[in-house]
Amino acid sequence: MPPVVRRHKTGELEELPLDDSGVPVGILPDFKYDRSVVSLEAGDVVVLYTDGINEAMDAEGNQLSTEKMLDEVKSSQAKTPAAIKKVICDEVHRHMGTVNPIDDMCLVCFGRGS
Repeated sequence: MPPVVRRHKTGELEELPLDDSGVPVGILPDFKYDRSVVSLEAGDVVVLYTDGINEAMDAEGNQLSTEKMLDEVKSSQAKTPAAIKKVICDEVHRHMGTVNPIDDMCLVCFGRGS
């Protein structure tokens, strides 16, 4: 999944180009990764996640979707990596209810301090 940056100054979410994402680390031994550079200002937060997050299913088989996940982050007051992680995890759990995940889920949020 493409990385997402939450810009501290504007609160906007910037989904990085899909070309900047690739094969998950550890899947293919000896895979050569390209390097991408993204400038982060103080307070910016980067969100990395696997498709198990945005494709989480509810009891009716509806996926959460990247759009819904990011809408929750955008509409929240979350500004720190920990707060953004909580918003996403809470939305995934709310969406799934009592349904067990059908895929692995990985979520990493980190940011640049002031």
